[in-house]
Amino acid sequence: MTGRFMTRRTATATAATSLTGAALAACALPGAGGRANVAAQPTVGPATVTFTHWWAPPAAFGVAMDQALQSWAAKGSPVKVDSQVINANDSFTKYTNMLAGGTPPDLAMIQPFYFAPLHARGGWVDVSALARRDEREVKLGDFYPEPLVRVTRDGKLHGLPTDINVTVLLYNKNLLDSGGAKVPDDSLTWDGLLDAARALTRGEGADRQWGMVAPTDWEPVVWANGGEVLNKEENLCLLDQPAAYEAVQWLADLRHRHRVAPLQADLQAQDAQTQFLAGKIALLPWQSGVLGTFKGHNPSFAWGVALPPKGRRVRSGYLRGGNLGIMNGSRQVEAAWQVMKHLNTPEVHALWANPGTLMPPRKSVAESGAFLQPPPPLDLRKTVDAIAAARTPHFIPEYVEMTDIVNKTLAPAWNTGAPAAREACQEAKRQVDQLLAPRRK
Repeated sequence: MTGRFMTRRTATATAATSLTGAALAACALPGAGGRANVAAQPTVGPATVTFTHWWAPPAAFGVAMDQALQSWAAKGSPVKVDSQVINANDSFTKYTNMLAGGTPPDLAMIQPFYFAPLHARGGWVDVSALARRDEREVKLGDFYPEPLVRVTRDGKLHGLPTDINVTVLLYNKNLLDSGGAKVPDDSLTWDGLLDAARALTRGEGADRQWGMVAPTDWEPVVWANGGEVLNKEENLCLLDQPAAYEAVQWLADLRHRHRVAPLQADLQAQDAQTQFLAGKIALLPWQSGVLGTFKGHNPSFAWGVALPPKGRRVRSGYLRGGNLGIMNGSRQVEAAWQVMKHLNTPEVHALWANPGTLMPPRKSVAESGAFLQPPPPLDLRKTVDAIAAARTPHFIPEYVEMTDIVNKTLAPAWNTGAPAAREACQEAKRQVDQLLAPRRK
């Protein structure tokens, strides 16, 4: 990249999230010697498990959920499932109120950033012992370790991941060819991406063709530049450090200095995904979760998926995805566990992949034809490869409040170009440090 971003020689140590060790502990749940089924499964009598989620038809993953629940019913189990569709955007408030009122669902789907705040409120049942008991069925070793970070606290497993959503780079091959740009490969850097975006940006007004989009997921760009959002103890903000604020400035410069990425106003009529599908954006750093939508639209141009660009020293991206957990207060823990196990079998994860178009967290499914067999010529292998470069953000109990602070303080720099990123990041640090002060006591 031009300027100091991605070219700084002073190294900033990358702080691993405090959950990494916990994820490894979760993977080791079977115990010494790999023994499993340490206790016999109890017989479950007739019961009804309330299950709240937002995977509903006609969305592809909603069709997959219907098929998964139908396959459970076909087993003839005495456990019935009361499937209740809720609004994902309201889930945190809804679950918080239900916990407080003593009426939580038995089994709940939850976004990764809400898992820790609900855990802090005593929201999740520890299923570590159940997973050890049923290891031959659960097979935690078949899960990618990274998604297990999301559902592990203090070495204890509190749920299972449903899918993986990682940072990838989508590209319009037709626009690249017409602009003389190469198809992105594994050597691409953020500097190289900017150079390509300059060459691919052309036209004015309604005919404007954008070289790229400024990533809405900004933290991986900070990480790739050697910066961090929080320290290792997750009680101090580090956005005031050069490696962090230079990355934020680089993102702002994409819009305001280089003019290779649309402003917020340019996305009002059509968002970035819609403009990409319309052939108006050449390079789209985004989340892999959109692949199903894009495949469903069957774009009229050749397109593909690449790894996110490399930073100053590393390649980095987000790792997200949904989770399932049994909520504290459930009177049907064993029954809910049986349903949750079913929704995490390889057979059901194959449904998440097809027709669900999501990347399953089980390696045996994600690396099989169930997920990797897309309509030609699209190759989804790079989506799986991107897992190795992905990191889970700082999903601490204060995550929601922290991101609200950071987004509000950095928004002017991104949207208008002022104030400078350094000043905005210093203010973000001041407010986040105040929020996290109790964690330093």
